[in-house]
Amino acid sequence: GEPVTHVNEGKLLMVREPDSILNLSNFMRAHINSLLCTIRIGVDILRNDEHIKLNKVVGHGGFFKSIEPSSLLLSASLSVPVITLKSASEGGPYGEAILAAYLIKKDNRSLEDFLDNEIFIKQESNEVMANKEDILGFEKFFMNYHKTLQIEKECIKTFKR
Repeated sequence: GEPVTHVNEGKLLMVREPDSILNLSNFMRAHINSLLCTIRIGVDILRNDEHIKLNKVVGHGGFFKSIEPSSLLLSASLSVPVITLKSASEGGPYGEAILAAYLIKKDNRSLEDFLDNEIFIKQESNEVMANKEDILGFEKFFMNYHKTLQIEKECIKTFKR
């Protein structure tokens, strides 16, 4: 379940085309892409409803234990470069701590200026951008993901506890 999808209770489903190849690699990628779809829905709200433009994303958290593959998948899902710091997979609520520091130290600076010139200026980082094929592949998955949400809603109604 994920509130941003308006499906608050989860049911594990696997939906695939009859001619698709079912193997461990595709199975795991489908799970990761499903996670990224919920992130993408939230980012689309920011882009479309709040008119926020993303130039790049800085990735941090357990998702980045394998930095390059995770960064490429996130980049494909959002169609922007993903930057990861050397410490990307370490720590806890990193983003919240940065925002708190910004609120304390902002001195009429924009968040972008604060991040670029105080937080990330001396950090060793890596930037990746997904290729067009991976972006188009994610877009196809994303469109299908939206179609399957109705299946999940019906499954929840059918199998109420």
